[in-house]
Amino acid sequence: MSEQLQIDWAAPTGRELMERALAQVQEGQEPWIAQAMALLRRYLAHYAGPEFKIESFRTFAVACGLPAPRSHHAWGALPRLAVRDGLIEWTGRFEPATSVRTHGHPVRVYRVKAR
Repeated sequence: MSEQLQIDWAAPTGRELMERALAQVQEGQEPWIAQAMALLRRYLAHYAGPEFKIESFRTFAVACGLPAPRSHHAWGALPRLAVRDGLIEWTGRFEPATSVRTHGHPVRVYRVKAR
């Protein structure tokens, strides 16, 4: 006997769930995000090569004294915000992370758009 698959067409899409998660990460972290985005603009203007990984910016930001965010997921929100603001774009490529804590998993490579 086969069962009919029930599809909930009103369920949120993956994109909607991502947007909700991004909003949740940003909630209450506006000062941190503003400070991180200001540092990212400085990094892009003076230190980033034409292509870079967010982990390179994170090293720079920590060295500049940016405090840790409330949630480590905020680091993942930054490139989405920077893409939305037209500062960077994804190259379509991944490279292994160099940070020891990431165990070499693939991370996105971004291209600087605004200089």
